[in-house]
Amino acid sequence: MGSPRWLTDDQQRAWRAFSVMQLRLTSALDRELRANGLSYPEYVVLAALTEHDPPRLGMSALREVLGWERSRLSHQLTRMERRGLVARSVDPDDARRTTVEVTASGMTVLRAAAPVMSRWYAGWSSTGCRRTSSGPGRDLPELLDGLPPG
Repeated sequence: MGSPRWLTDDQQRAWRAFSVMQLRLTSALDRELRANGLSYPEYVVLAALTEHDPPRLGMSALREVLGWERSRLSHQLTRMERRGLVARSVDPDDARRTTVEVTASGMTVLRAAAPVMSRWYAGWSSTGCRRTSSGPGRDLPELLDGLPPG
């Protein structure tokens, strides 16, 4: 068995910067969203559902859109159902399938969180989105400016 293939210094720097950015970004987003009554995972689910008209998807389709495992999605939806943010029901076209729909309460909470996400996106796109072409991970540390530690 040969020796492991290690990352180059540039790859390692890029990976570390990405990992730190991802953790700090989602942590900071979650804190700010929670102050507005919604967790980051709840926001991700509601946003995915509301990209459709009506705001409803089958469980399999939602799982595919989110890239989540079946168990993670099921547990998240159970918590969201308890809060009245979503409702699961039998698909009227196929009783073997379950659909997930945003409730009126879920829409209210999502609308309240919209300014948070708009502000975050505006800040992110203006500081880093256009500058990541200088090389793998070189500009990612700049995206961390202003984010509290995770």
